[in-house]
Amino acid sequence: MSLQPGTLISERLRLANKIAEGGMGSIWVADHLTLRRRVALKFLAPSLARNPEAAQRFLIEAQAVARLSSPHVPQVFDGGGTFEGTPYIVMELLEGEDLYARLHSTGRLTIADTARIVAHVAAALTEAHELGIVHRDVKPENIFLTKRQGGRFVAKLLDFGIAKVANGQALTGTGATLGTPSYMSPEQLMSSRDVDLRSDLWSLGVVSYYALTCQLPFAGETFAAVCVAIERGRFVLPSAHRDDLSPALDGWFSRALCRDPRGRFSSALEMSRALCVVVEGRATACALVDGELPLVRRKTAPTLADSVKAPSLPRGAVTAFAAAFLLVLAGLAGAALIGAPGGELPGTPTLQPAGGSPEPPASAASVTGPPSIRSSTEPAPRRRPLPAPPQRSSR
Repeated sequence: MSLQPGTLISERLRLANKIAEGGMGSIWVADHLTLRRRVALKFLAPSLARNPEAAQRFLIEAQAVARLSSPHVPQVFDGGGTFEGTPYIVMELLEGEDLYARLHSTGRLTIADTARIVAHVAAALTEAHELGIVHRDVKPENIFLTKRQGGRFVAKLLDFGIAKVANGQALTGTGATLGTPSYMSPEQLMSSRDVDLRSDLWSLGVVSYYALTCQLPFAGETFAAVCVAIERGRFVLPSAHRDDLSPALDGWFSRALCRDPRGRFSSALEMSRALCVVVEGRATACALVDGELPLVRRKTAPTLADSVKAPSLPRGAVTAFAAAFLLVLAGLAGAALIGAPGGELPGTPTLQPAGGSPEPPASAASVTGPPSIRSSTEPAPRRRPLPAPPQRSSR
């Protein structure tokens, strides 16, 4: 069957217009005749439909996304195949643009908008990771910004086509490389099959760096050059690109882009909250995560996130340490209030306006990464237009 506007795919679905096409397939707007609403249809390319591995991966994508209830992942309504057997997925139709298109039309984002995107994507990743799903392809083209009233947007994470699903059928060999090189973690370059959730967090860190600076932290003219840059683990600190980015934000990136997975954030939620601390200046002011995004928390067997958590202290030791810490903190606060006019604590970090002096580090312990693999002395590159789209993998 040739896909054309007006073609009936089933008794309920009629094609309207094509909105995207690539090597893996195409995406169409379709009319759902029963529900009387428009939906998106994602088709696997006919040439790949005859490939059992590609067809199985397409099915796994549909099943993985259908398991997610996060508002930051498109809904999957149904799935099926054309009369000739070409698989398709029926999904929520989104209105807006992807992050890559937004950056090329408006330039780099504000710190607040970047933190909002990180919070939304982190919400999607949190649920996926709890279900044992590693996305493996977090990049600007796969983050869609939907239009909302009042100028606020909602970010949704797209394309779970190369996701790694726990306890699922292995679709790639140990040495296979899947993903987009510029956004891949060092361990993903070695083996896409063996990565865990911290690889997605690395990719989200690269996305954040690109959103704020319109530069890639690890760039190269060829795939090999990109791999070498990622392996070296050195990048120009983001504050060298913009005067309104603080040293505390540099520390957040040093941890997000730590070459050793053990030095990164242990979860998407921790990563997002740490960025809120940097942006908003205090740990209790994380409305981007806690107020807007009630994250799913399941009481189930150990999850993917549990495998990367740091060991905990015995309960008695934690209680004693917390009590001692609170006594010291109360004493310091009382002394500060005595000498501070109006009862305000001196030195409270606040968010500075764009172009102003950078805010002091907030909760630096939560965002500081290993300094030995970072270079804060590398000169900032010369300002230039947005780079060409990063190399894409053929999948």
